Amino acid sequence: MHAKLFPISPLRVLLVVFCIVVSLSTTQAATVGIDHDKISVYDLLQNEANIKQPNIILILTDDLNTDPATLASMKNLQHLLIEQGVSFSNAIVSVPSCCPSRASILTGKYAHNHRVATNSAATGGFPVFYKGGQEALTIGTSLEDAGYRTVLLGKYLNHYPKTAPALHIPVGWSEWFAYASGGLFNRYRLNENGVSVKYTGKEYDYSTDIYTAKAIDFIQRHQATTPDTPFFIMLNPYAPHFPAHPAPRHADLFPDAKTPRLPSYNEDDLSDKPRWVARLPKLNQNQMKSIDRFYRQQLRSLQAVDEMIGALVDNLAQAGKLENTYIIFTSDNGLHHGEHRIIYGKGTAYEEAIRVPLVVRGPGIAAGVSRAEVISLIDLAPTFAEIAGAPQHDDAWDGQSLLPLLSSTGSATSWRSAIFFASPNSLTFKPKSVNAAGNVGDEETETVIIAEANRLDTAADEEVGLQDFPYIVDDELALLAVGEEDGEIVAAAANAGGMAYHGFRTADYKYIEYKNGDLELYDLVNDPYELVNVASVAPSELLADLAAKLDQFRNCAGDSCRMAGATAPAIAFPWSTVTSTASPAADTQPFQIYLPLVIIEE
Repeated sequence: MHAKLFPISPLRVLLVVFCIVVSLSTTQAATVGIDHDKISVYDLLQNEANIKQPNIILILTDDLNTDPATLASMKNLQHLLIEQGVSFSNAIVSVPSCCPSRASILTGKYAHNHRVATNSAATGGFPVFYKGGQEALTIGTSLEDAGYRTVLLGKYLNHYPKTAPALHIPVGWSEWFAYASGGLFNRYRLNENGVSVKYTGKEYDYSTDIYTAKAIDFIQRHQATTPDTPFFIMLNPYAPHFPAHPAPRHADLFPDAKTPRLPSYNEDDLSDKPRWVARLPKLNQNQMKSIDRFYRQQLRSLQAVDEMIGALVDNLAQAGKLENTYIIFTSDNGLHHGEHRIIYGKGTAYEEAIRVPLVVRGPGIAAGVSRAEVISLIDLAPTFAEIAGAPQHDDAWDGQSLLPLLSSTGSATSWRSAIFFASPNSLTFKPKSVNAAGNVGDEETETVIIAEANRLDTAADEEVGLQDFPYIVDDELALLAVGEEDGEIVAAAANAGGMAYHGFRTADYKYIEYKNGDLELYDLVNDPYELVNVASVAPSELLADLAAKLDQFRNCAGDSCRMAGATAPAIAFPWSTVTSTASPAADTQPFQIYLPLVIIEE
């Protein structure tokens, strides 16, 4: 449609072809495939006569939760991946924040082992990952050692390449097209194999489309030059991350969409929740309208990702590689849209933040299957290694291969019972201990830091025209508003306010301990929206067992993490319908942290 606007270059011609191909991909590519019901993953991988070393493509979105309406808006995702593969309904992130989660995906480790605590450069981000030597053993190095061509496109880690050489390329990557600076969707720079390339705000430079075109270009070059070499593509679009700018062709879609009004949306009774949640006021009409505006932007931004899926599947089919390629779709974390009165943000222990979509399509995988086992994104690295025939680094990886759950004939009888998760900036977490902001007393530190956070927030409003809303501290948005150094103060205020936590989740329940001593326990079978926190009425013996299990996770590494997750206390919830009306203990002062939410104009 926009061919006359495109300068004549191979990449931009590819974009024109891509837009045409997308409309055909659903009907053409969906018919290509193997008989999934008659052959298993293990049959294929253990018999070289059946299959060559498989290709792997990981599509990692940003801030996408499991909202069914959002996923249903992506037709290629539905028809080409979900209907053709295995979906996991209980896929959990290690930390519900971008950089710690992405570090876990790359390394197969919990955050307390890779040490990336937050998105910010002082306590996390790329600088901590780089300084800690974590690039030495990642998905990229593992698969490259197994003979793969490895490619990364799009987002790598927050603050890349700060503290490293300006055009730094990590070991383990054959080709590198990483976001380096600028806007997330327009007017940005990429490090393209050691060359800084600037992209404009023109329609043809929309970042998701550029990443798609480069992935297709790689597949076509690979087919022409080294068709027998397996490849791994890690494809990381920014959508639907804030500000979720859509491609211009999608800017007017979904004009009437609203974020789903789930039972937890603008929840009526928060008296049983942790103190920082219990203090949140009800959402007003302006706040709800703003949430809906941002939700529509997210839906629109995801349509280019959906076209990416269609274009990839179609090009793989044309190259004769679809039957020998695993395609994995997921997100680094989820996001709130008003649930539990939390306007915007991740970082919480609630399902909206820690649970993400995870779909796997590929040879030997049963089509249209949903599995309820609890899994973690730390499982991706060992899964890819097993698919590739690469060494399993059990001493370095905390996760375990998903192949027993992917095979149409595989058994999951020995699968784990529980998975660990933690809040951002929780590496120094000790229940009921001094907060992370300093060595002075809790009350004094909290008062000083919260006052400073409010001052910075006011300054940010005046500078960039943001609007105040009381809601969970999201460190990425804090950094966007007040800058990196001051954002650290806001993040510290979050911990002072009692938001730091550790928890574990099974397929049936979730247990969380907060730094200030607050507890949460949810019966996820009968209370999937986490409306009733039953920790206050749980038997003391059970709480002791749950605390002991959580302690096994806190400092685990490698085998001890897998051992910690192998079992979990069994809970029968005869008291799960009890609704607590008691107010949270201790102080009744309102939690005075206000952070900005950008008002999305349509």
